[in-house]
Amino acid sequence: MTGSVGCRDERPRDAQLHLANHPAAVAELKKAGPAGATLAPTLQRLLKLKTRSQYQTMTIARQDATAAVDWARKLYEGARTIVQS
Repeated sequence: MTGSVGCRDERPRDAQLHLANHPAAVAELKKAGPAGATLAPTLQRLLKLKTRSQYQTMTIARQDATAAVDWARKLYEGARTIVQS
């Protein structure tokens, strides 16, 4: 059930579990120090778009897909910098 109207969540169970973990992943990144806190909003935007594109029947716009690639690149470069330091 979701929301205050008691609507049943029709997404597959694995989708429901992943959605529950997204906020936890962002929170963990925020706690991982200043670099993680800086990257957390980017992860949050990327996960929101991932959820929308993965579980909806409509495709996402080219602009959103381009932004997702940029966000993923930013996360990758940030992680790479942290690991190399």
